[in-house]
Amino acid sequence: MDREYLIKLTSGLYRVTDLFPQDPLKFKIRDRSADILAGLISPAGSRKNLLEDINALNTFLDLEKIQNWVDCRNILVLQREYDRIRREIGQVPENNKVEP
Repeated sequence: MDREYLIKLTSGLYRVTDLFPQDPLKFKIRDRSADILAGLISPAGSRKNLLEDINALNTFLDLEKIQNWVDCRNILVLQREYDRIRREIGQVPENNKVEP
C-alpha cells in the first residue's frame, strides 16, 4: 500500500461525502479518514489507534447506508478498501509505515 493509493482513497471518500447533506455524519467520516491517512503516513502513528479509527469509520459508513444519501455501492467500495487497509495493518509490526 503506497502513499498515492491512500491519498486517492481519501480523496474518493471526500467526493462521495460531497453528495451528503450538511450533516455532522459527513464531517465525522471525513475527520476519521483524515486521521487514518495521517496515521498511515506518519512514523509516529499507532496501529491500535488506526484500527480504532477504521472501525469507527466503517460504523459511520454503515449509518450512512441507513440514511441512503448516496448509492450504496459507493459506500461498499469505501468499506472494502478500508477493510483492506485494516487487514494489512494487522500484518505489519507497529513501527512499519507506508512507503512514500
